[in-house]
Amino acid sequence: FDISVQTIVIYDMRDNVFFARVVCQQKGAPDRFVEMDVRPSDAILLSLTMQKPIKVDPELWSRLTDVSDVLKSFKTA
Repeated sequence: FDISVQTIVIYDMRDNVFFARVVCQQKGAPDRFVEMDVRPSDAILLSLTMQKPIKVDPELWSRLTDVSDVLKSFKTA
């Protein structure tokens, strides 16, 4: 297919299950991008392996629970 991975997007969460897409660019066609649905675990591994960014949909981010206080409790323990 001669494509390159550009970024990973975590775009939704339903019933505590996340959904992700890999955004790829077709080489030789700088304006051609495609998205493929993938399991989030595979997307994260792909991102780490290929050193590509992971982006989270802002609307999804706003729905997630803030656990800052939980993390602070680990720092003092």
